[in-house]
Order: sequence, then C-alpha cells, then structure tokens
Amino acid sequence: MGATTFMNYYGVMRRTTRGQADEVFEYARKNAQYENGHRGYTGTIAEKNSFTVISDEGISYAKAFKLADDLIEKCDARIDDKWGPAGAIRIKQRASKNQKSMDGWMFFGWASE
Repeated sequence: MGATTFMNYYGVMRRTTRGQADEVFEYARKNAQYENGHRGYTGTIAEKNSFTVISDEGISYAKAFKLADDLIEKCDARIDDKWGPAGAIRIKQRASKNQKSMDGWMFFGWASE
C-alpha cells in the first residue's frame, strides 16, 4: 500500500475547551472517517492516532501552509511516517482586507492509502 500527503485546517468549535488541539484533532479524525469510511487506507487524517505540535504560537494560514509544505518536502522526522503522528500548527489570524479571521489548527503529514 502507498501513502499520500494531507493538509487540513479545522477551526475551533464552540464546544471545545479553549481550542485544545486534542479536541480539534478528534473532531477532524471522526469527520474524515465519516466522509471516507472506517475501512483504513483512506489517505486522510482518519488514519492518524496521534499528532505532534509543531507550532502553537498562532500564525497565519499562509505561514502555516508554507511551514507544513516545507516540513513534508524536507521529510521532517516528526511527520515523515505514514503510520506515525500528524503534525499540528496553531492558526490564529485576524481579519484584514485580504484575509478572513481564522482560529484553529492545521493538521498535516503522510497517511496510508
């Protein structure tokens, strides 16, 4: 079986406690399982059982996307295993003329397909 990369943003839901990454991660996994099934090898976050926080300082979506893409490209050991943890980057972005307000987490990495 192969592997593919995934990169997904999930906003903090009202029912989470202060936007805790573990609560958002569980929501993201369950959502992916609902969308893609529980059979395994979906190539999505549904295949992940854990995550590693890469950055929790709260950066813009564009910076988070670039950081995640760079880590995948460089085969960073923290996220380079299709059976290992996903990466997590906190996104906190104020609204501006060209950007919408965002508060959540980007999960990314490799997943079995």
